[in-house]
Amino acid sequence: RQLFGVMQGIDPRSARLHDRAAGAPPLASGHNKGITLKVDGMIPRYWKAWGWDEGTGVPTQETLRELGLDSLVGKEAAHA
Repeated sequence: RQLFGVMQGIDPRSARLHDRAAGAPPLASGHNKGITLKVDGMIPRYWKAWGWDEGTGVPTQETLRELGLDSLVGKEAAHA
């Protein structure tokens, strides 16, 4: 699905969480009171964990092969 979006011209780096989802502004009460997330630092680690390039968010060739999507190998580079 990530590669499909890339092939349709969607740059994963342009995706942004709504401020509320990222904890900004921090909640004034409750278990998460005063907590904010440093989402920008988390995104590259998330991409890496899924087998996507940390800098672009595009699935790597290795990941595509592991998923049995050999026919799509090389297409990620053409659209990154």
